[in-house]
Amino acid sequence: MDLYNTMVFLHVALLVYWLGPDFGVYVASDYVSRKGTPVEERVRFLTAIIRMAQVSRNCLILLFGVGLWLAADLGASTLTGLPLYASLAAVVLWFALSVYMYPIQGTALGRTLNQIDQWIRYGLIVLLPLIAVLSFMGQGPFEFNWVALKVLLFALLLINSIQQRAVAVHWKGALAQMKDDPNSAEAQAVFDRTLPRARLNAYLTWTITLSIAFLGVTKPF
Repeated sequence: MDLYNTMVFLHVALLVYWLGPDFGVYVASDYVSRKGTPVEERVRFLTAIIRMAQVSRNCLILLFGVGLWLAADLGASTLTGLPLYASLAAVVLWFALSVYMYPIQGTALGRTLNQIDQWIRYGLIVLLPLIAVLSFMGQGPFEFNWVALKVLLFALLLINSIQQRAVAVHWKGALAQMKDDPNSAEAQAVFDRTLPRARLNAYLTWTITLSIAFLGVTKPF
């Protein structure tokens, strides 16, 4: 198997290992938020959610790098040579940061790395749509509109990932409150308010992912 096919295989595998844990997060979220569930059970399910979300987060980062390489190899991107290698190196560093910050979450360094990860995502959310629009106008690095549209949709996935992380932060706070008062109506209200948002984020993620996969297979324009 040559390098191109190896990268295609890796791209598909990363997609599977990203969406699998993401569906697990969707299922477990119902148990975390369900009224009447013992606090200890909610904590266990939230711990599982955080672990599964970390796998999805890491796969999403690697998908970005593999996608850049495939676009260049297909001749669909002018981002080649040193700029491409620099971009791939940046993705590897981002991946390393994401992996390292998980076991030290809650520490000062962990919080700092988490903030850096957030800044990277915010930066890409601004940068990627700009590059996509320039490519649509014939002035960006992507030669085909379907590639530029995939990049734009990837930015939407990053927005969703930030929204999902914000929900997890709210749930952590609510569970901490429930440890002192298991019947806290205020804490339960947090779950009731944020669960529809978490579900919407999941539906949007799956819809966007299907759209990206469709564009990658059909290359319509």
